[in-house]
Amino acid sequence: MWNNTGSGFGGGDFDGGYSNNEGAGSAGGGFMNSPGQFNTPNAAKRERRIQNIMSTSIRDILECNDESYTIEGMEVNMVVLVGIVRSVEISATKISYGIDDHTGIIDVLRYPDGDVDENVTPDALAEGVYARVYGPVRRHQDKRHVIGFKVEQIENPNLVTSHILEVIHQRLKVKQLENTQGGGGGGAGAVLQNSTLQNIPNVAAGSSLGPEKDMLFAAIRSTTSEAGISKAELKSLLAGKLNADKIERLVDELSSEGIIYTTHDDDHFLAIES
Repeated sequence: MWNNTGSGFGGGDFDGGYSNNEGAGSAGGGFMNSPGQFNTPNAAKRERRIQNIMSTSIRDILECNDESYTIEGMEVNMVVLVGIVRSVEISATKISYGIDDHTGIIDVLRYPDGDVDENVTPDALAEGVYARVYGPVRRHQDKRHVIGFKVEQIENPNLVTSHILEVIHQRLKVKQLENTQGGGGGGAGAVLQNSTLQNIPNVAAGSSLGPEKDMLFAAIRSTTSEAGISKAELKSLLAGKLNADKIERLVDELSSEGIIYTTHDDDHFLAIES
């Protein structure tokens, strides 16, 4: 159950919750694909190229036994969590949060943007406030944690409620798609849009990915097409600056890092903040 004890929302009770019944007890997320059909005939041949954002619960992350984090057989690239900040540890290179959503507690690591100044203490959220986290799930020594591309304080309790509803509703939609399409996890291709769409983090804001990646990322961000920009268009746009092989490699790297994602096929991309 969620409530606002020590949450920074002020007095009174604010209740919502993950139900413990079978229909919703394991409800750990939903998914939001890119703006277009996400499945392709070659989907089964792709290696870690599925890029999506899932609202989820911490319990589902901790209880997942797959090598990568999956929900209903679908590999998840980015998660959205909402919970209370239970602990904060600050160092010169990172901020470590203990986030509790009342289904479990997980470590969230937030690395400061840009160059690190050892004499400056990074800004951090206070203990006891509600926070929303965006980032990929990682595993180290059989323990899962989240890399917080963006960690922000929530001041509107309605956002907590909407997150819980998204977690439950979208997982049910994943199950429905699985049943309709006959299984296959990665084939869940319908577009399920939700309030998360308006809150996608600016994962590259204020930081540098390196000169070549910055150039490529800027080119991908520049597209105004809902279908994204194709590799062919990128090669033409960056001709004389980056060769074709390097563009292929950098696109794969940005995709695996969750900074860009595929749209209606395997050759069109949008930036995570577009």
